[in-house]
Amino acid sequence: MTGNNKLKLESVAEQTASVAERDALRAEQVRILTSQAPLGLLGTVLCALIVTYFLFSNSNTTWLLLWCVSLLLLTLLRYTQIMMYRVRPPTKVGPQWLNLFDLGAALSGLAWGSLALFAFPSGSLLYQSFLVVVVGGIGAASIMMYAMSARSAPAFILLSLVPVIIRLHIEDTALTDALELLILFATGVFVFLALPQMWWVRFTV
Repeated sequence: MTGNNKLKLESVAEQTASVAERDALRAEQVRILTSQAPLGLLGTVLCALIVTYFLFSNSNTTWLLLWCVSLLLLTLLRYTQIMMYRVRPPTKVGPQWLNLFDLGAALSGLAWGSLALFAFPSGSLLYQSFLVVVVGGIGAASIMMYAMSARSAPAFILLSLVPVIIRLHIEDTALTDALELLILFATGVFVFLALPQMWWVRFTV
């Protein structure tokens, strides 16, 4: 065997090993995400029902009910996808599983953010504060729930909290301005905390 052929074979072997290692890491990543997600989805359902109950008489009820039904349907679709994976795991975990998971997380974050734009309890600081606490708490929880995804946590945090910041800015009162600064600071902290895991996952998978 010539030296060039030997080098080529070694290069192919290294690339094959690298691909196999990357596939194994992706499979473990998806396994962890799908094992943690059901508890988070249950929390999503409970929070959605609680928010709908408390805001029902203090916001646009049509939008609120539409939001609640949409979020519950989205959560059901995400749960179905996760159970399909857990009941019959594929022999090879392709990137599409991560892409679908990230898409579900982003849509869920967008759903929570849309609540601030279309069903915000104007004129009631108590209910506004309640909404900010709930959405902020869910954003904080997403850091751990989506820890094995490079995109899910940042997408969820930004899509859920930025609309809240915008809505508080539109209200333009002294108290809503204070809430706006608080949630803006919290958003920055959440994204900062998500960055290390985002870069770790990106460079290892």
